[in-house]
Amino acid sequence: VFTTPEDLAVKVATSVGRYLSQKTPPGTERNAYFDILQKCGDLEELLERVLRELESATGTDYNQIFLSSTSAYSKHLIAVADAMPQHKQRYRVATFSGLLGTVFSSGKTLNAGRVRERKGYFQAVLETRSELVTPIGTGTAVLGVLNSESEEEDHFTDQICVRVERLAEALARLLPLFGWSPGQLDEDAPWIQRTPAVGAELHAAADPPKTAGR
Repeated sequence: VFTTPEDLAVKVATSVGRYLSQKTPPGTERNAYFDILQKCGDLEELLERVLRELESATGTDYNQIFLSSTSAYSKHLIAVADAMPQHKQRYRVATFSGLLGTVFSSGKTLNAGRVRERKGYFQAVLETRSELVTPIGTGTAVLGVLNSESEEEDHFTDQICVRVERLAEALARLLPLFGWSPGQLDEDAPWIQRTPAVGAELHAAADPPKTAGR
């Protein structure tokens, strides 16, 4: 018995994730990120690898992974992994009212090239000029979001967006297999925190993994 629409969405997301992780539909390309990430040993290793791939794809020093979680009284987005300089704001919980919540609810990527011009935008990080928020999943089966911020306006190109969407797609397929449930309690969620990767690995935005065969 489903008590709320949110509970139904949780069940759908988990079922879809399991199905997609086990089968690639005929005539579609395999996701090369999936082939890489499925080799991780546990949930924390998976999140750390996704974070590094996100840094490489975006070429920014501010990247976060948020997943839907539950406290005693509410559901919200909780940071499970992030990489950012020590002088920039780090936060654990995001509400559904901001940009992250909008993307989580809609299931559609948001590329805000001049994010300060967006009506109702709340600036948590003073240096941010552009922001890319990508859903982990689609439609009613969204498990969380990837969030990346840049100090440059219009930083996130179409190529970057495609790479991050493919990364998010792979993560959505794998999370159920690595033990993540959207109804998981906050206190059971990991929180990987570190400073950004340095050098050419981050700033060169290296070519994405080549796509495997169909």
